[in-house]
Amino acid sequence: MGYLFLLPLSVTILVPTTFLITYGIAIAKSDVTPAFPYISDTGTDPPESCIFGQLLNISAVLIALSVYVRYRQTIEYHRNGPRLLLCLNKTTLALGLIAAFGVSLVANFQETSMLVVHMIGAMMAFGLGVIYEWIQLYMTHRMCHEMSSRAEGITLHAN
Repeated sequence: MGYLFLLPLSVTILVPTTFLITYGIAIAKSDVTPAFPYISDTGTDPPESCIFGQLLNISAVLIALSVYVRYRQTIEYHRNGPRLLLCLNKTTLALGLIAAFGVSLVANFQETSMLVVHMIGAMMAFGLGVIYEWIQLYMTHRMCHEMSSRAEGITLHAN
C-alpha cells in the first residue's frame, strides 16, 4: 500500500516518454516533419506505431488503476462524508475508466487507418479526462476543507 503513489507518477513519466520516443523514431525515419507534428502522426507507421500502441496500452492500464485507487481512497477517508462527494466519486470512477479506455483506442486505432475510432478515443481520453480532473479538483478542495476542520476540532479539544 505504501507505493501506490507510483501509479500516477508512472503515468506522468510514461506518457510523455512514449511521445518523445515515437517522435524521435518518426523524425529519424523522416515519417513526419520535425516542426510540431500531431502526436498521433508520430505513431502511424511501423516500428513507431508498435511502440506507440504498446506503451499507450500500458499507460491506459496504469491510468485505470490510478483512477480506481483514487476512488477507493476517497471511500476510505470519507465513508460517511457528504452524499454529493460520494456521488461525484462514483461519477469520476466511470469517467476515469472511460478516459483510460479512450487512451487504449487511440493506441490501437491509428488515425490513418481508422480515423473515426481514433478520434472517438481521443475525445474520450482528453474530453472525459479533463472533466474527470476538474471534478477531482473540486472533490479535493471539499475534502481538504472537511479534513482541516476535523483537525482544528481535534486541536481545540486537545487544549
